[in-house]
Amino acid sequence: MAAFCWAVTLSVSAYWAHPAALGAFPPGELAWMAASPLALVAVATGAALLIRRACLPARVLRVQARLGVAACAAMVLFLTGCLCWLVDGGPGPRNLFHAGAVDIGATVAMTAMLALGYRVTRVSAAAND
Repeated sequence: MAAFCWAVTLSVSAYWAHPAALGAFPPGELAWMAASPLALVAVATGAALLIRRACLPARVLRVQARLGVAACAAMVLFLTGCLCWLVDGGPGPRNLFHAGAVDIGATVAMTAMLALGYRVTRVSAAAND
């Protein structure tokens, strides 16, 4: 399981910025690194279409809306912690935890995902009313 999880995350890797290190991978692994994001998008799209087209009972839809609200609340906590670290946090011992462009980019992505999750939750809640 750990090997599979590692393989799935290879596409989100610093290897893309280091061509010499990237060239050390076998061709099959490079193909997987290029194809895995597309496969994940295809699975997510298929799952979303399946759920959207399924006739779910009202009770299940209410639970789904509550889970969306809980996920948004948890995301607000994570985003708040991330922003506090970016604004207030020091680099730590030996400059180990220095905030950089990747951290700022991740924070922007988290904010965008929170906005999207909030919108989806509102649409889901409105559909249940």
